[in-house]
Amino acid sequence: MLLEHCILVTFPSRHVDNWSFRNAADTVHRLAQKSTEMLFKAILSILMIGVGASAQVFNYNVWQQTFGQAWSAYAISNATGDAATLQKLMAARLPESIKQYNTPSGSWTPAWGPAVYQSIISNKADNVWFASFCPSVRFEDGKLYPTWVISVAGTQQTLIDYLDDIDVGFAVDLDVWATDLYNMPSSTISPDPSHAQIHSGVADAIYQILTSSSPSSALPLNKWLTQVSTAVTQPTKFIFTGHSEGGPISHALAYLYVKSGTLKKSSTVDVRFYPIAAPATSNQVFVSASQALFPPTAPPGLPGYAGWNLNIVNTLDSVPHAWCSNANAGQCGNYPYSLTLSNVNNMYNCVDSLVPFSLCNTEVGGMADALIGLTDVINMVYWPQLTSNFTGRAPTTVPTGLDSWGDIAWNQHVQEYCWGYFQSLTTPYCG
Repeated sequence: MLLEHCILVTFPSRHVDNWSFRNAADTVHRLAQKSTEMLFKAILSILMIGVGASAQVFNYNVWQQTFGQAWSAYAISNATGDAATLQKLMAARLPESIKQYNTPSGSWTPAWGPAVYQSIISNKADNVWFASFCPSVRFEDGKLYPTWVISVAGTQQTLIDYLDDIDVGFAVDLDVWATDLYNMPSSTISPDPSHAQIHSGVADAIYQILTSSSPSSALPLNKWLTQVSTAVTQPTKFIFTGHSEGGPISHALAYLYVKSGTLKKSSTVDVRFYPIAAPATSNQVFVSASQALFPPTAPPGLPGYAGWNLNIVNTLDSVPHAWCSNANAGQCGNYPYSLTLSNVNNMYNCVDSLVPFSLCNTEVGGMADALIGLTDVINMVYWPQLTSNFTGRAPTTVPTGLDSWGDIAWNQHVQEYCWGYFQSLTTPYCG
């Protein structure tokens, strides 16, 4: 009921019936329960690799290794306790998790953090982020490079995280923010259309990262990155990555760090971002400015996850369809398919043969309409990043209502990414 109340109070100007809002709030709660179970099983399969297969070292490509770092940010997603307990647990689990992505060329080790943020109303981690390092990663040009990866966890199944996810009625100016990283600009429903903007829920998560220090280094991430990047003497890669909501957070971090001069791109400092399954949380100005700073690349003839400065999307995943709500005039992207919330109720062949009007389409369509309503408050269109796509395994069942639709949706958002990256390998990663 608290989440439903927050939706109704925060977005009172939306002219849809209360049933739609109640449906959206109930959906968040119900799908949150499903996601917790499914995500924990997926992460557990990763952490269990070291139990029975620690001697195995695969020749993972650079994108699989990067995915592995992002996935490791979920290592305590199902743990409870106070901040100190969760911090200690993450610090213990992280080395074991990231080393499963070692290759014959090099090994991964924690380099900064991990850092854990917990709000005063949570008993779980509201966010987790860290940096890892491998001295020799083989990139698409065939050469080996020292590589630092900054990973940010996605939604951690806490109330704070879900409120951040749907806090799309206000935006924060990234270009103003880049002039002073420690002072987040005020959010507004009428953002400057000439500046890069991001929704305030993502901005809140970024602010925690910018103003928090690592227990191991006593330095905020931005100061540590400046020290590391100014000390490199050979071509070195810096990659920002995250799955789900961790995608736009890590992407915006890369933008802020380069825009502010925290990371200065040069012949020795190559900065890239690698969001996975990310929703659209920014305006077109940000998308265009980001492409200018970080030109998208997707080497031909490689899997759909093989790209840089692109959103890696499973075409059967519903999450990247948020939060663009206007499919007109290409405002939700000029892709093989449009990434828009209005597509959500048409996914997974929503049917119910027992009644003349589909209960599934009614429930899911009501949810989509309510979510679209949340974006009506702000005077801004959320614009998707360019994508690089792969297609997960097709669902084996047909949803008959919101619950069964949610089962399929979360499987496509979590497990099918794992399968998409490692389908050709006989490992426990994907069950």
